[in-house]
Amino acid sequence: MRATGNADSLPRMIGVKTATIYVIANMIGTGIFTTSGIMASMLPNAGWVILYWVIGGLIAICGSLCYGELATRMPQNGGETLYLSRLFHPGVGFLSGWTSLTVGFSAPIAASSIACVAYLMASFGMEPMPAAGTTPYFVQKGIAILLIATFTGIHYAGHRVGTFTQNILTTAKVVLIIGLGSAGVLSGAGDWSRLSFGTSHTGELAWGTALLW
Repeated sequence: MRATGNADSLPRMIGVKTATIYVIANMIGTGIFTTSGIMASMLPNAGWVILYWVIGGLIAICGSLCYGELATRMPQNGGETLYLSRLFHPGVGFLSGWTSLTVGFSAPIAASSIACVAYLMASFGMEPMPAAGTTPYFVQKGIAILLIATFTGIHYAGHRVGTFTQNILTTAKVVLIIGLGSAGVLSGAGDWSRLSFGTSHTGELAWGTALLW
């Protein structure tokens, strides 16, 4: 977890297109297919859901600008571990690195894998979130583990295989999101009144939690 090296210690093996797709993949994760429903259950209507996405996007842009400036000032490899070590204390960077390893990245990877399997099971008419201890439950967890192991192997095979797979899957995800959104607008029977901003049946905790999602 040492934040060492210089700007030339890592070869530039990906281009602008792949780097852009990496950013898109990090910003638009599997959560967009799962958390949108949770947000809709917490907020009064669709107008607030869209507004919260806009607010979340603005917050993300602020973070991106900060990281861009930090990367310009400190071009060495190490990411946020390096930044926190230089700006505050090496111990802070050390803790950040281990937090990312054990929670920051591990938990989202597990959640994404389970969400993917849940959609897969639902497409075959199975219970997407089976009760704990049942056979479908263990089947779901087993497939999720296998899925993680498969992608671990893909990335272990080298950056060319990993980036190619990343490009294909991210492009497919963006096309799917645009397709689903367009289908809803073109074939739906709703009206713009559903985008109103009412404030019924929503507590303060729900407002903040919805933004978190």
